[in-house]
Amino acid sequence: MKRTKKISATAAVSTETGGVKPLLPEPGNRSLWQDPFVHILLILAAGFVVYFNSINVPFMFDDYDCLVKNPVIRSFDCFPDTRKVFEYAIDQDIKNNLILRPAAYFTFAVNYALHGLDLFGYHIVNLLLHIGCAMLVYRFFVQLLEIPAMSNEENTSKACGLSNSGYLPLFAALLFVCHPLQTQAVTYIIQRFVPLATFFYLAALVLYGEFRRAATSGARILTYLLSLAAAVLAMESKEIAFTLPILICLVELMFFRGDILPRAVRLIPFLLTMMIIPAKLMHLSSPVTPEKTESISSAINLVNFGGISSGDYLMSQFGVITTYLRLLFLPIRQNLDYDYPLQQSFFKSEVLLPLALLLMVAGIGFSLLKRSGRNPFYKIIAFGIFWFFITLSVESSIVPINDLIFEQRAYLPSIGFFISALAAAAVIFHRWTRKSIEQSKVATGILLSILLGLSSATIDRNMLWQDDAAFWRDVVKKSPNKARAHRWLGWSLLQQSRYVSDDKSMLEGMMLLKAGSENQISAAISAFNESIRIEPNNPTTHRLLAEALMLQKDYDAALRSLATAAELQPKSALPYAMRGEVFEAKKDITRARQEYLEAIRIDPSYHMPHLKLANLYTNEGNTRAAIKEFEFVMRVFPDESVRKKLERLMKR
Repeated sequence: MKRTKKISATAAVSTETGGVKPLLPEPGNRSLWQDPFVHILLILAAGFVVYFNSINVPFMFDDYDCLVKNPVIRSFDCFPDTRKVFEYAIDQDIKNNLILRPAAYFTFAVNYALHGLDLFGYHIVNLLLHIGCAMLVYRFFVQLLEIPAMSNEENTSKACGLSNSGYLPLFAALLFVCHPLQTQAVTYIIQRFVPLATFFYLAALVLYGEFRRAATSGARILTYLLSLAAAVLAMESKEIAFTLPILICLVELMFFRGDILPRAVRLIPFLLTMMIIPAKLMHLSSPVTPEKTESISSAINLVNFGGISSGDYLMSQFGVITTYLRLLFLPIRQNLDYDYPLQQSFFKSEVLLPLALLLMVAGIGFSLLKRSGRNPFYKIIAFGIFWFFITLSVESSIVPINDLIFEQRAYLPSIGFFISALAAAAVIFHRWTRKSIEQSKVATGILLSILLGLSSATIDRNMLWQDDAAFWRDVVKKSPNKARAHRWLGWSLLQQSRYVSDDKSMLEGMMLLKAGSENQISAAISAFNESIRIEPNNPTTHRLLAEALMLQKDYDAALRSLATAAELQPKSALPYAMRGEVFEAKKDITRARQEYLEAIRIDPSYHMPHLKLANLYTNEGNTRAAIKEFEFVMRVFPDESVRKKLERLMKR
């Protein structure tokens, strides 16, 4: 009786929200391991321990086009008016990404303003976002347990014998922060889109929960407005946030009570935020075309260039979602670029078996929700299942994306998986043993062992990320028949074989070789040839092969590869600009000039031939023409080394 009275005395009921303040143990009765502050320290420490070796992972894959060579992040000029990005000579898909995800690109601009292209700053922001997401997972799970239907001590004890110690939220957050499936969203710099959108997504949910439980009108107004602002920022970070209003509605309907009209009214502003992403997609001024974007991977691309039908994409996603579940249970054979087959027939085991599994999981969710009156924890298990499917729906439903599967797409859905799995473990353990899982040293030891194994796998995975050539060899080993894997292996070997001098831009440094890099160049050529064997009509691979041949000074073979690239992609100026480089290397300045001018004729806005012409004019002493070309480059592709050259010329 004494214990019941003590708890009742600390609970404050809000009649408007139907909420209660946390039913936590009295400070004097709380052990160190039940202290939320200690839990936060453990989450923070776990994040830094498992990602300590990711801080120096190099730029790779789309990082180069989207960050290293992207002039947009080198200033804040485009953020007051994002449509200014269309003035820059960069891939169309990057322009559209900036329009859709300005909040994410703004963080990259802040990074660049503070420390340029130093890797540490980019990685530390990604890691802090990941840890921040884990802390919000912890707080959100705590909120679910403190909602009236869950926080009644008698109901909680009857369900699984748990106290309000934060045991389940702590392990959910630790599983989330330590799981190796998250590495692609955290260690791969450009995928900051995912943890940033997830951070605001979770922040909006947590703040909405605080709003519904707030005791004063001032606190309700503040937390409601902050939740709405976080929802908008999530929409401005990545398109996966489109499902956020649905989750907020689900939380409201499943866990809170009250009159339907005021509940509906306060949900309307969140539902209206769903218009942000479709409105931006409809008003993008320029269409995306393969000619403009084939150098960017489909991890970034917004468009279905492959012409995949919605039905085929959906059938394929049954297996993809099952793969995500398998990776969450058993994270082995992870791969950046899976060679996943497109399913085009419904009546195949590859479609029907995954579909049956997913229908069974969804059915369990609805069944548990229906029976949640008997056990309030059933509702949390069901909610986690619904979270998993709802948050996957943007990228794994009927809207085709050129790539069927990428691991970072499971980052946000994994939260529902961890919440559901731990709640289910608590219920099952209590049913089998009639004891609380948090009071069992054996159960806690098993969870800690799982965490240790996951942490070790994450550290190993990040170690592989540290060497981009070794990383792509691993991808080639797992996807040997995928042309893109071989192409990126060759490209990473080229990157490791060359350097950029202090007085040259990234583009101008292509021809500067490191000592002893001959073997890397030969290996790159072999990788490109294998990619061409698998996919002979990809112009990017032919151009990269030409670049490697140029480094070997095999200029005639390079010209043949560039001729093939130009034939495959006649509207692209890049092969002609590269032909100019070849002729310039052969000391045939006249032919080089002709090729640069032809590239400009094909695409007047392309900066590279203008830059090459400017250098030619500078060498010839034609200062006025050189200044004109450099000024054009600075308008469409601002670059610090170009600015310095222009300043030196203008002082003559």
